[in-house]
Parts: sequence; C-alpha cells; structure tokens
Amino acid sequence: MGRKEAGIILIRACVAIILLFCQTTAFAWDVQIVGESRLTVAAVGAGTIAQVSGTLKDEIDRGVAHRAVQVMIVGVGSPINIERSVLTDARGAFAVSEELPPGRYNAEVIFKDDPHLRGASARSEMSLVPTPLNLQLIVPSLAVGVKQPILVYGRAKAGTIPVQNSGFITINGVPHGKMTLDASGRGTMDVRKLLIPGTNRLKMEVPGSAYRDAAEVSEEFRWEETLTVSATLEEGLKRLSRGYTITGVVLGSSSPVEGVRVQTVFFPVSEGPEDTRQPVTVFTQTDSNGRFGGFASDIRLGGGMWRGVARVIPPVGVPIEAEAAPVAVMQANSQNILNFFGGLVLLFGLGFMSYRGVLVVAGKWREWQRGRLKRRQREQAFDVEVSII
Repeated sequence: MGRKEAGIILIRACVAIILLFCQTTAFAWDVQIVGESRLTVAAVGAGTIAQVSGTLKDEIDRGVAHRAVQVMIVGVGSPINIERSVLTDARGAFAVSEELPPGRYNAEVIFKDDPHLRGASARSEMSLVPTPLNLQLIVPSLAVGVKQPILVYGRAKAGTIPVQNSGFITINGVPHGKMTLDASGRGTMDVRKLLIPGTNRLKMEVPGSAYRDAAEVSEEFRWEETLTVSATLEEGLKRLSRGYTITGVVLGSSSPVEGVRVQTVFFPVSEGPEDTRQPVTVFTQTDSNGRFGGFASDIRLGGGMWRGVARVIPPVGVPIEAEAAPVAVMQANSQNILNFFGGLVLLFGLGFMSYRGVLVVAGKWREWQRGRLKRRQREQAFDVEVSII
C-alpha cells in the first residue's frame, strides 16, 4: 500500500474516532468524505468504426463499477457530434463503438460528480480510414456427443485493430442469430443444438455499411452423435521388427471418419505379483478410410499375455473406446527373427567388402600390367637406337 492510500485511510479513521467520542445533544457534525476518481481512455479507428474504451478507477486504483460515463466523439472539421451514455462493468471498464465517415475525430469521456466520487474527464484522438474487415471462424474438426457444449469462435479485425461488432451466423444455409464480438474483436457461440450428423457448414457474415463492404467467412466441420469403433490385436512386421498392431476402423453415421486422433494402449494381462510390465501407449490417426494402426515390437512388450484398447479422442466430446482380445507375445521368436535379419545384413556386408576387395586387387593387377608393358616398350626403343648407332 502506498503513502497516499495509507494517508487516506488514516484520515478516515481519525474522523470516525472523533465522531465516536464527541457525542453531544447541542449540535451534530455532518461529515461527508468524497473520494477521487480518474479515467483512462483509448480511442482507435478499426477501419471506419470508432472504438472508444477505458476504465474508471478510484484513488487506490480499484475499478469503479456501475457508474454512468458520457462518451463524446466530435469530428475535426466536420459537423459530426456523437454523444453516448454507458455504464461501467464490474471492473470499471466501458466501451463504445460507432461507425462514422472517414476522417479525424476527438473523443472525450466525462464522469460527473456523485455523492462518493469527484468527477473526472479524459481525451483522445483517432483517425478513421476505410479498411477491409478480416474475419476468422474457428471450429473443431470433429465433435461427438449431444451433452457437451460445442463452441465456435469468431474474430474480426480491420488491419491489426480488433473490431467490436456483430457477426450473423448461418449453419447449413439456415440463419441462427448473431455472434456478438466484444472490444477485443472476439465472440463465442454454442452450436450444439443446431447441427446435423455428418459435415456441417458454418458461415459468419458482418454486414457492410456506407463506408465499407460486407465481409464473410465459412468453415466446415463434422458432428456425430456417436462413433462406431472396432479394434483387433494382430501380429505383424514393421521396419524389420516383429510385433503386434492394434488395428481398427472409426465410422460415423454415414461414412468413415478421417484424421481423428486414436490412442492405442497395450495392457499386460497380470501374471502375478512379480509381473512388472507396464502399459505401452502408441498414438496414431485414421486415414481416409477411417482405418488406424498402432504398432509395438515384441522387444518393447516383453512377452506374456497382452490385450489392446483403442481410444478415439475427438477434439470436442468424450473419448470412445474399443477393446481387442488378448494375445500371447513370444519374445524369443522376435529375437530369432532379429538374429536372422542381422545375419543377412552381416552376410551382405561381408559380400560387399569382398567385392570391393576383388575390385581393388583387379585394379592393382591392371596397373602392374600397364607398367610392365611400358617398361618393355622403353627397352625395345633403346635396343633399336643402339643398333642404329
């Protein structure tokens, strides 16, 4: 707590003590303590939308809630003069948004005296320039279930400035009200009761005005009341490793579900208190046919009985599981296969090295033959030269 706040509290305490000990029937004191207030104001132009926001606080920097402030927007060199009255929220914040012609504007916010706080005022300037709106609609790729809220998020900006406005929502061609975008240009809407099984198309549109064009954005996502999941634990090979794969298919109401995350878990079937094996988890996702497969090698599993569980994890909704029947994993067989492939690799390496050695020897032999031929040719040339002399 600062010196100023401590001083204010001390003064109030002294006044209370004086009133307590100075009781008399001859006269009474009428003491009224009024606090200070202060305003912080920011005025920005989101394209041609003037946005004036700020906060009303008291002398110890606490937000003052549920007070009326007057917001005035006056054009510079134009006859525009807008005045709005707005209440502060629980944090003392307020915001006013108004679409105006392009140009420069002065914004002034006034808080008038009340019985508890002195008034305050603040000013700011802004310029409005026509700028296209940039809309964004954020939806889940897949939602499953009818109980959990399914939220979609909207965002709007003019350049880098958030836009406080309203976006009208259409789902599968049917209007479903509007999404209110706050001072940060963000809004939320629960569409759980507005969807149909399968692919849904959502569109958000912000209508145009005399100073800017309309803007819209569309997104698609899939909603299903539930999913059908199957799982099987199968033996197989992957990257020269023998092991087991939890395979299966994820189906929706009318077609396979593509691109959904699947958690495959290999659980050891307990063989007594000395069994220290731990579950093995492998993440994967479905392909275009809704199929998935999570592989774990015998070496990683460690032998014994294992069962498999496939858990489909939608971005929105409760995970759905399917269990595969247990199988016995024989780690020795896996080791034999690895030894076999290791032997093949060793033989291949030896063969390659032998081949390289033969090539080197053959090269040396050819080099020696060429050197021998050159020496014979020089000796013959010397003999001919001697005979001529």
